[in-house]
Amino acid sequence: MVKAQTSNYFNRIITILVLLFLCFIVLAPFGVMGSYSIRTENELYDLNISFIPKNPTLDAYHELIANNEFLFKWIFNSLYVTVTSTLLVIIFSAMMAYAIANFRFHGRKGLWFIIAMTQSIPWIIPLIPLYIMLSNMDVLDSLNTVMIVYTACFIPTSVWLMVGFFKKIPKDISEAARIDGCSNWGVLLRIIIPLSTNALCAIGLTAFIGGWGDYVTVTTIIRSKEVWTLPIAIQSLKGPFYTAWTQIMALGTIVSVPVVIIFLWLQKYLVNLLAGGVKE
Repeated sequence: MVKAQTSNYFNRIITILVLLFLCFIVLAPFGVMGSYSIRTENELYDLNISFIPKNPTLDAYHELIANNEFLFKWIFNSLYVTVTSTLLVIIFSAMMAYAIANFRFHGRKGLWFIIAMTQSIPWIIPLIPLYIMLSNMDVLDSLNTVMIVYTACFIPTSVWLMVGFFKKIPKDISEAARIDGCSNWGVLLRIIIPLSTNALCAIGLTAFIGGWGDYVTVTTIIRSKEVWTLPIAIQSLKGPFYTAWTQIMALGTIVSVPVVIIFLWLQKYLVNLLAGGVKE
């Protein structure tokens, strides 16, 4: 008995140490980024540099705002394309997944096959054909185009996840709602969606992070400086002869803030999803 308790205690300590080590590996780059964003350029090249700056300063943030007249426009652009595409992904994924999980209709297997196939194709492969198509349609250099592309990109994965979640919801709940007079839309909006809050938050967070940090797609579509998003803005701070490292770290910190806020806000839903399924 004592040996079993000692073994469990030892295993628990090992698990905690491993988790702390993994957390350190994940969080250390963000700590360095935040630390470097409150230094001067000269301090970066000091041989006696420490993790905590000797004289913290917000000069990098002031210079970032002063040297980039479109900074707040870039922040708005990123929020616009990311938030809008995330909402569209949640709406359309829920409707499509509900139909696939609960109805039998002509073309259902073909649609499901196409969705499954998209999971095995890297996004970079259709990027050039997409550029040619958008160029022929004369819709390049538009935030709305970026938003639509993000929505189309994230819907298949979201539908794939949502179908599996919807199938776990007991059919008796939907049937009872229909007996009480609910239409299919009523069942979806009043029963299925409230029970699927955890899954919807998970796909929403995935879509938001994917769009918020995307660089390749947006640089393919966007050209004009006033419609840049934040990932392009970060790259623009790196020049052939001079790189504003402190400003890059400052802008990187700004980019990280919304993701951290949203993750903390949705944390309880993600924990519930990992813990197991349908909300009671």
